[in-house]
Amino acid sequence: MGFNMLTQEKIESLLRNAPEHLKYKERITALDFETPNRYSDRACSIGLTVIEREKITESVEFLINPAEDFDWQCIRVHGINPEDVEDAPTFDVLWPEIEDYFTADLVIAHNAPFDLLVLKRLFKAYGIEHDPVMCAD
Repeated sequence: MGFNMLTQEKIESLLRNAPEHLKYKERITALDFETPNRYSDRACSIGLTVIEREKITESVEFLINPAEDFDWQCIRVHGINPEDVEDAPTFDVLWPEIEDYFTADLVIAHNAPFDLLVLKRLFKAYGIEHDPVMCAD
């Protein structure tokens, strides 16, 4: 797919710049959402990368049907069009498949305030109960 903005370089930068007590967690998940519009309450893509003992062990990407309109400005940033996601699952359908990624010792993101806000709003929109996610920027 190639929508995941979590490049090896970004992940290495996140780990390099993390506080010492967070760098050496047993299992870290790096998260990256793409959103269809400026409201940050839906997602059209999620990228997840698992880091264990400072090594990337898994990287996955999923398209998500946001069931919302797209802003052209967002399409310009990530290149995902409404047609790309029309057959993709909504977040609530995808959640059981990705939930285990959020049981990591730590979740990191290139733009943690944004990605965590999207995640919290998705949980609320779809009525998903989940423990708070420990996230670092």
